[in-house]
Amino acid sequence: MKVLLAGGGTAGHINPALAIAGYIKSKRPDTEFLFIGNEGGMEQRLVPQAGFEIKSITISGFKRSLKPKAAVENIRTLGRTVSSSAQAKKIIKQFKPDICIGTGGYVSGPVVRSAAKLGIPCLIHEQNAYPGVTNKLLRKRVEKVMLAVEAAKKYFPDVDVAVTGNPVRGEILTADKELSQPEYDDLASRILYEDNHLLIINKKTGEIVQGDKTGDECLAETCKAFIARRDGKPGQVFMGIPHRLDRPVSGITIFAKTSKALERMSAMFRDGDVHKTYWALVYNAPKEKEGLLENWMWRNEKMNKSFICNEGQRKDAKLARLRYRHIADTDRYHLLEVELLTGRHHQIRCQLSAIGCIIKGDLKYGAPRSNPDGGICLLARHISFVHPVKKTPIEITAPVPASWKGLENII
Repeated sequence: MKVLLAGGGTAGHINPALAIAGYIKSKRPDTEFLFIGNEGGMEQRLVPQAGFEIKSITISGFKRSLKPKAAVENIRTLGRTVSSSAQAKKIIKQFKPDICIGTGGYVSGPVVRSAAKLGIPCLIHEQNAYPGVTNKLLRKRVEKVMLAVEAAKKYFPDVDVAVTGNPVRGEILTADKELSQPEYDDLASRILYEDNHLLIINKKTGEIVQGDKTGDECLAETCKAFIARRDGKPGQVFMGIPHRLDRPVSGITIFAKTSKALERMSAMFRDGDVHKTYWALVYNAPKEKEGLLENWMWRNEKMNKSFICNEGQRKDAKLARLRYRHIADTDRYHLLEVELLTGRHHQIRCQLSAIGCIIKGDLKYGAPRSNPDGGICLLARHISFVHPVKKTPIEITAPVPASWKGLENII
């Protein structure tokens, strides 16, 4: 059997697709799977990490604004919608799936529509009580609509529906790792905030937030093991990942302890409702004390590195924007405060290096030598947002690493 899955944009769309694939694979190991995701979306990272193949199309949503820039972008989006359907149709004809499953996000639209037109049985899964636009548009093209909650039924009155709940990956629900006492105490000392929905940790340099091809223990697994031990919940720990920090970066890292919080935090990161400030210790001071950097960036997957190019030079380039402020100096280095306005791969590292402000220890972007701990002097220093469930304001500040010498009397 061949199964085609489409879903992306947020972890709330991707994780259900991965859970469905994992369950089918456990029952029918000989099944072939193919995911279709949006070019540059987080699914391009999460799906291969879960061991599945993914191919890409290019699609985006319409801007809900009357501003001229939004109108221009919507014209481009219309063109992408046409081309994405052609891309999806080509992939589907090559793979020849027996069934197509969509789990939401813009990418599901052209994939499920194209599969249905080719006579392939299609299903969609809706995770929310109020359905997304894509699934509402697809409802009459599929054999069945699977719903996470009963309340969503009223939005699908004229189609075959089944309330299945939200599928959850087995590896998310189990905590196999057992922490030693020093590991337990260490993590306990790094909790910056916790309630029933969120866990915010001060990540160390060198820790990976989510499992990758290295197979190294990730912070998410350590947090699951910590909660399982502290709260006596072995095998029943949920630890969702709404965002991530690069391995050599330290500082504030948010985990979701409930699926509701994961869904909402992922959307908040995507929509720019989470405000992040970084501190970077650099070799050279910028020419201006403060400024706005705007560059078009593209990512080289094989090199795991981002590059700056001219607008229109590459189709896969995305606009990257940040503000910086030169706030302090040591004898040898300079401290910059950076506000991210977009979230691109290696954005701060790439953009700062482009103006000659290479981050201390960042060999990949031109540093002359590495730091003793193998990390770089980039800290996720401050974060502010409205709590996704409680709707109260949250502000968190991470401590400066002890290895950042010379800042003791400045901070």
